[in-house]
Amino acid sequence: MEDVVKEGPLCMQQHKFRKKWKRVWLILYSQSNQSVARLEYFEFKEGSSLSEKQITKRIDRKVIRISDCIRISEVVSENWSKDSSAFTVETTSKLYTFLTETTDCKGWIQKLTETAFQHPGEDSDTVAMRMKENELYCSHEGAKEYNVSIRRTDASERCELSGMYLLKAGKDALILKNITLEQVVYEWPYMFLRRFGGDKRMFSIESGRRCKSGPGKFEFETTQGKQIFMSVNAAVKMQRDNNEEECCNSDPLESYNLFPERLNFPFTLPDVFSWLSGFNCLGLDLERTCS
Repeated sequence: MEDVVKEGPLCMQQHKFRKKWKRVWLILYSQSNQSVARLEYFEFKEGSSLSEKQITKRIDRKVIRISDCIRISEVVSENWSKDSSAFTVETTSKLYTFLTETTDCKGWIQKLTETAFQHPGEDSDTVAMRMKENELYCSHEGAKEYNVSIRRTDASERCELSGMYLLKAGKDALILKNITLEQVVYEWPYMFLRRFGGDKRMFSIESGRRCKSGPGKFEFETTQGKQIFMSVNAAVKMQRDNNEEECCNSDPLESYNLFPERLNFPFTLPDVFSWLSGFNCLGLDLERTCS
């Protein structure tokens, strides 16, 4: 008999129909001698009997091979209710989005991650480490997008920004996207941010003059300011750690100037200070550096 790891009712997003949701019964199977690890889902009506579900499963079931999974992650959005959360299963050819209760969502992510990324012979600590690496990778590669509203500032007026947008903490930059077309409007590389911060009602950044938007303060109204701050802070920390690792692994003479293309010679002291300002969020003491 096949081993069922987890099953239950969820809502599945239909991308072809303006992102509407449909009720499905989702089943996660582990690998066995007779079958591969996989997800199976089929539509069902609330209150259906077990026999009705079994009949529907035989006729209308769809299969997602776990071996095709690239990443599994939670989706953060203001569109869900307080008790609901969503997660995505991305394969080599398609992205699946499921919505369920918050506690159940975490359980699905854990079981899916263990099934998809656990290697034979690994202990629980190694599995936990692999799950953590997958979580960090997902947070940078596009799972978490936040609905924000632009507050009026001198910088936002200069850039002609107003209304609702999607804000995402990418691997190397904070990304602002059109909420309808999901096209990138602006990118703010972390290296060129002078400062950033957030609370329950707002997230804000101050960009440097080397950003495409030019220098200035941008404020975003959102109920997830703290989550955005944590995402950006995690991305900045990872970027800083990667830079430190490159310094340690590179030749001492080569690591003298890590970003030579960002300075145009001859330069003045204000140019150098502006360039160093981008490292403020990376942990440098600017006053000590420039004194």
